[in-house]
Amino acid sequence: MQIGNMLQKAALFSLALLLLGPGSGLAGSLVVVESKRVIGYRAGDLVDTGQTLSMAPEAELTLLTAQGEKIQISGPLEGTLADHLRETMPQLLAPLDDQEMALLTSLAEILGQHRRTAMRLRNVPRPPEPKDVWQISIISADDQCYIDGQLPQLWRPKSGSGEAVVIRAEKLQDETFVNFDADGETHPWPIDLALAGDEDYRVVDQAAGQEHKLTLHLIPGDLPTRAHVAAALNAKNCARQAAQLLIMSDIDKFIGRMITDDKF
Repeated sequence: MQIGNMLQKAALFSLALLLLGPGSGLAGSLVVVESKRVIGYRAGDLVDTGQTLSMAPEAELTLLTAQGEKIQISGPLEGTLADHLRETMPQLLAPLDDQEMALLTSLAEILGQHRRTAMRLRNVPRPPEPKDVWQISIISADDQCYIDGQLPQLWRPKSGSGEAVVIRAEKLQDETFVNFDADGETHPWPIDLALAGDEDYRVVDQAAGQEHKLTLHLIPGDLPTRAHVAAALNAKNCARQAAQLLIMSDIDKFIGRMITDDKF
């Protein structure tokens, strides 16, 4: 499964380079995080700053740079993205190199997949998820990641009653009981349970008579930017965390509506 995903990502990037030419990222490439009432812009779309932008007064567009910076633009605006970034963030108008373009393509894949999944499951009840990127949901069978140098927190939704679950590290042949408080959602990683990357854990809820596999992956703690962390999460199939990191992070730069004479 992971090999297939890696080949698919490599094929996407190779196609991007073929279309763009070697060493020639789109001039001022950005990826759409969120689009509110902006026609032609969807989450996960790769855009360049030469594209025309037409925004009504109530429209908002959130974009992501290859460095992981989030930019929010609010209407009314007319013209190209370059017109509205030239005075405030001129560095974004420069072409990206191959590594930056590969990174931005990975971010676009994360956000596009999140949008498509949300649309596909919009009428299907979804299990709750932790709001913190680095909390490990023990009710999910999806792959999840923790960052090197930080012990993860375990999470499950509040139930109104105390619960105990068994967590077994299958390869390491280790297990422990975890007792959640009635009013709590989180529990520190048990000190008596081995923590290892690419390890399968078996979560057993004895009261509910349910169990499932939980696979944890380790990602480096010294990655330079938010974008690199998200790409590392995506490479490990930690899709929920990768999308959360990009979507829920704070806005780094707000560009408001123009005041007069096409100037900010």
